[in-house]
Amino acid sequence: MRSKHAYYQSGGTLFGLWCQISYFAVNVLALKKLKAFAVFVDKTLMHYCSPKVKKFLVEFEFTECLKAQVDSWVEFAVRLQVEELCLEFHREIADDPDYYYLPNFLYSNIPAEKLSLRFCALSPNKLKQVSWMSLKVLSISYNFVSNEMIKNIFLGCSLLEYLKLNQCHGFDQINTNFSSSLKDLVVDGSWGPEDKFGDFVITIKGPSLLSLTLTGYMRRANYMLLDVSSLVEADIGYRMKSCSLGCRSNWYSAHRSMLHDLLEKLKHVEKLTIGTWCLQVLSISEVKGLSSPTSACKYLTLNKKINKWDLPGIASLLQSSPNLQKLTINLMPSNNFEFLLKNAKVLEKMIIHAQRDAVNRTWMSLLRHRN
Repeated sequence: MRSKHAYYQSGGTLFGLWCQISYFAVNVLALKKLKAFAVFVDKTLMHYCSPKVKKFLVEFEFTECLKAQVDSWVEFAVRLQVEELCLEFHREIADDPDYYYLPNFLYSNIPAEKLSLRFCALSPNKLKQVSWMSLKVLSISYNFVSNEMIKNIFLGCSLLEYLKLNQCHGFDQINTNFSSSLKDLVVDGSWGPEDKFGDFVITIKGPSLLSLTLTGYMRRANYMLLDVSSLVEADIGYRMKSCSLGCRSNWYSAHRSMLHDLLEKLKHVEKLTIGTWCLQVLSISEVKGLSSPTSACKYLTLNKKINKWDLPGIASLLQSSPNLQKLTINLMPSNNFEFLLKNAKVLEKMIIHAQRDAVNRTWMSLLRHRN
């Protein structure tokens, strides 16, 4: 039997180096063994003979002393024409200055269709001439990315279909007009300057986007959507960090207005997913007499720890969705009773996924005995 996976772990044991390998992972768990392990990987790669590897993963807490070795591993992966290259480094200290700077050759045309970069520093100057002509999927995490850098990525990736920016900062605009191929955009958390709480706006222009996901924590930043008429699916599961008690009223008003504007821009999408924080804001708005914008949504998904305070927001969504055909509620662990909704006039199907923790299992057991 031939293995199609090879894992290199910090214990120094090599599992399955056969001639047909599709997944190659360099994963170092113990920092004190880092240098010895790097030497081990170097020697192993010298004897590698498989003609093709689909995925190459390098994952550990990067330190500058291993820059040369990592460069050689990346060059090895490019030479093997890997389809998916993942450079996913960790940092235990938030302000640790050690970032892995991409080698110059990686900005040239590489064969990879998927590229994942975590704690990898990108050169603004090199991105001006980047050429990733085969790249279709790009994920950038925990990095500085400016508006100009995003633009140059679009210009240098003519086949890019999927872009994810995870906990990145430095940009206030994502203009997909510079990309004719991008269909799926994910922004997972972002933040603005310290002195601009609630006033920092990230503008997204996406005339050809089909799917948009706004998730994760937003710190001191708001979203504005421009020209997203092609969207079919949207997920607004992001969460806002609260401000101090003194400015909470203004904070709520600003984000209520922002969420209303987002829903107005997304009123044409067929599939809509709403998260916990957005439902809470909608509930407060409904209590204050401010209903949700009318939506053409046919498939609505709610991801929530449902409680009675969310009912006004849910009712508002249902009342503003006259074309709704399917409602899915993904219940996270909660001590609250489940319930049915009655405000949707054309609702044909409702699915409730309940994730039960130990407390819920105890509650359900008591309920059965009581009945």
